[in-house]
Amino acid sequence: MPQASRSIVVNVRPEQLLAVISDYERYPEFLPEVKSISVAHRTADSVDVTYEVELIKRIRYTIRIATRPDGVKWSLVSGDLFKQNDGGWVLRPEGDGATHATYTLEVAIGGFIPVPKAVTDKLTESSLPGVLAHFKERAEKLYPKS
Repeated sequence: MPQASRSIVVNVRPEQLLAVISDYERYPEFLPEVKSISVAHRTADSVDVTYEVELIKRIRYTIRIATRPDGVKWSLVSGDLFKQNDGGWVLRPEGDGATHATYTLEVAIGGFIPVPKAVTDKLTESSLPGVLAHFKERAEKLYPKS
């Protein structure tokens, strides 16, 4: 199953970056591929989030996201393309009020039609740098250093 992991240093504190990551309803404002979000079944430590995204085609899926002290972790609940979508963010203080953030994703696409490797690569390897850059830009804009 295609898996990818990337890291970035964001010039905000871990709890500030976690606030951006956990503000799911705002994702369409700064992640171009996210067309809509709905949040359901929110508890003290988890939430179900349904995404409608435009990648190679428009797809819809729901993941259950658990908040941890050092980030978030998710797993697939349902979807029209994925048979697996697991991943998460691990956030570590990096000094000077910065955060070392690692984003990990493992996906598998289901269905009756074989999926070319290029499609799964796009979902994992090639889209990660852009996703990280969008989160960095959003967090640093919301929490500028004085």
